Amino acid sequence: MSQEEKTWGALAHVIPLVAALMSSFGWVAALVIWLLYKDKSKFVAFHALQQAFFMLAVWVLALIGVVLFVTVVGIPIAILVWIVCLGAAIGGPIYAAIKASNGGWWEYPLVGKVALNAVGK
Repeated sequence: MSQEEKTWGALAHVIPLVAALMSSFGWVAALVIWLLYKDKSKFVAFHALQQAFFMLAVWVLALIGVVLFVTVVGIPIAILVWIVCLGAAIGGPIYAAIKASNGGWWEYPLVGKVALNAVGK
């Protein structure tokens, strides 16, 4: 595995994280990286695709938090859901980027296996 692949594997996590902090479309950045590398590198394609899946999953969970917040009974649960989402949305990509920069095939829980099967490793 080349240094370029390790770098882009890490960037597949960092770029969407930065994009997500500026808007709710960080997953689009991950999909762009996946489209650019899907035929070049399974390693980069895997990291980009699982990041896109992860960002979408966090986005859906945050929306569930919004629905819970609208109901008065769900306000404490909604706040807890948002705290978990924020921690996962920031901590997960940072950890994954470190692993990818070292050449690791680290997987997010749940979505990692789906991405791994999608790229055919």
